[in-house]
Amino acid sequence: MIAVVMLKKVVLGLVTALLLVSWVGFLVLPLLAPAHVWAARRSSRAGRAAWGAAAGLGAGMTTWAATYVTVGEVQPAIWLLPVVLGVVAAALVGRA
Repeated sequence: MIAVVMLKKVVLGLVTALLLVSWVGFLVLPLLAPAHVWAARRSSRAGRAAWGAAAGLGAGMTTWAATYVTVGEVQPAIWLLPVVLGVVAAALVGRA
């Protein structure tokens, strides 16, 4: 049972990393947020921080894309919104 959970977390980590470096990752990463919470709940303190960081990066990436499409490269929205929402998502998932 523990090996199955570990395998699922490894696969989730690999899929998340692949989506973070891909061009279309921002479309799929929000769908993985519940899986990141699941993985964080079954991890140690360092694991919760890592899963929180993964969720935060995904939220920041998606927020950046939405901001870019909505208002263009308006300063400071283009960098402030993704940073704030990414930190909030990382904190929420890391505390799960």
